[in-house]
Amino acid sequence: MVLREDMVKSYDILPGRRPESESVIAQWMQCRDHDALVNGIIHSDEFRSRCHQAILAQANMFGSDVLNIARTASIRLTANLRTLGLSEQV
Repeated sequence: MVLREDMVKSYDILPGRRPESESVIAQWMQCRDHDALVNGIIHSDEFRSRCHQAILAQANMFGSDVLNIARTASIRLTANLRTLGLSEQV
């Protein structure tokens, strides 16, 4: 669950305004962690309607880059574990 202060700050920064009601705050606070909160806000209809398409394209490219880095790190870790003979323990 996300702290109220973190939710309000993230909402204030991303869509560029304060949440319109306590029910919106409560809804977003139910996210499991801050990453889920930010991901949810970025993919919300409100955020998309407020942002220029170029910003959305950059956000999607950044997200793809992060996923590619994570996949590469996972592949390298698996290869290193196999080299050490530890892959069966993972």
